Amino acid sequence: MEVELKFIIDREEADRIWKRAIEAGLVKARPRARQLVSTYYDTEARALRELGIALRLRRDGKTWRQTVKQAREHHGGLQRVEELEVKLKSGTIDLAAFGDADTEKTIRQAIGDAPLEPIHETRMKRASTVVTAGNGARVELAVDLGEIRAGDRVEPFNEVEFELFDGPLGGLFDVAGTLLAGADARYSRRSKAARADLLASEGRVISLPVPRKSRPIVFANRWTAEKAVRTIMRECVDQIITNIDTVRRNDDPEGPHQLRVGLRRLRSAFSVFSEALDCPEMHRLHDEARWLGQVVGRLRDVDVVLIDMIEPAIATEGADAGMPELAEQLKVHIATVRAEVREVLATPRVRKFELDILRYVETRAWRDNAGGKAPRLLTAPVKMSAERQLHKRYRKVKRCARNLANLTIEQRHELRKQLKKLRYAAEFFAPLYSQKKSASFLTHLKSLQTVFGDLNDAAVLRGLFNDPDAAHAFSEDVQRAIGWMVGVSEGRAALAWQDAVGLWTEFKATPRFWR
Repeated sequence: MEVELKFIIDREEADRIWKRAIEAGLVKARPRARQLVSTYYDTEARALRELGIALRLRRDGKTWRQTVKQAREHHGGLQRVEELEVKLKSGTIDLAAFGDADTEKTIRQAIGDAPLEPIHETRMKRASTVVTAGNGARVELAVDLGEIRAGDRVEPFNEVEFELFDGPLGGLFDVAGTLLAGADARYSRRSKAARADLLASEGRVISLPVPRKSRPIVFANRWTAEKAVRTIMRECVDQIITNIDTVRRNDDPEGPHQLRVGLRRLRSAFSVFSEALDCPEMHRLHDEARWLGQVVGRLRDVDVVLIDMIEPAIATEGADAGMPELAEQLKVHIATVRAEVREVLATPRVRKFELDILRYVETRAWRDNAGGKAPRLLTAPVKMSAERQLHKRYRKVKRCARNLANLTIEQRHELRKQLKKLRYAAEFFAPLYSQKKSASFLTHLKSLQTVFGDLNDAAVLRGLFNDPDAAHAFSEDVQRAIGWMVGVSEGRAALAWQDAVGLWTEFKATPRFWR
């Protein structure tokens, strides 16, 4: 099993990586690069690609190597793939040379009578060496600078790979963290074969990242709490890392929203399993997730004001005449905030957070300080943890909702937070229970949350335009439009609040699916 971290870099960053490696004492000098020419084989119908199999023939100097990779897993930025490699005497595919009957059978069954033919090619100058981490792990550091070819199309591509040869997995993250501190690098989550396919179909080897929404989590009742929490946190981490890259390179307003959702879900997972995961690293990562959520929240809030409030208001009959000018000024403000957020996302602090949270999940770092009740809680059936945690969050919601009609602004805000925590926990554990019952519960919960969403939108709008100094920069038309917009949003929030008691009554009457 090959375990590795890969990052896209430019040529200048490659020089800096080797410089850091020398300064850190990991290598004495930059190794000499060698030319690698890799040709990928498949049938004309791409039978192997359809099964997630890559068959490669590589020329390394005078040596020929034949490799098959399959069963690739991606978690965040960490990749695991089953790899089988053999030396050949010549540059001709020889499936029998693998010496593994199962591998040969799998490939032959996939291709049938169709001939294997060269599909794509990569030409890389690779500088590589094996370094030893502080914990004794041996990690191959390889920097590839070159190009990917698909038919007549050729595109440059540069990548740094950290592959764990042996020893504790944490050593892989130690080496990557040391050499990527402050680096201009982003996770490379496609194989070179997949990039060649992308080049053939779209004419590029690096695709524009798109916002990544949360995905349903599937697990079984027989699982332990530890297996479940690792699955949940892997989903959260993948959503976070994907959307960090999306916000950095894509203006889609859904990116900041999904990044903030991912960070909130991660913090909720920490909270749900806090007794079992309790350790200093968990608290540090929780605080970092909260800080990053506040950073990206600035961009998300102004996006909401423009897209969900001002632009729909412009189309409303009777809207203030200054609204279009207000929208244009807000777009300028959004561009400024986006640039500021992107600057933060490119900092070493965020790079460290990405690596550290991935390391925490993949190495199960919570075990390092596991004591007291933690071992027992981690090995308990997940359903036992689910029932206890859902009941706990439901009780907190009920406590915050006492005397609902007379809650203060601060109390409404606290109830809104508790409803969100309950929703995330319910979504985490819903696969363990009846789909019909959990769907009904979540539907009523989301309806109740909508009321608090309207209240929050009104508060965000007030906060955005409540700066006396900024008000002087607005024309009279814009100031009038702001007043109109604030009035409309607060009126909408007030009307929504009138439904709160009824929605709360319906929610309380909805059966709790975990009981």
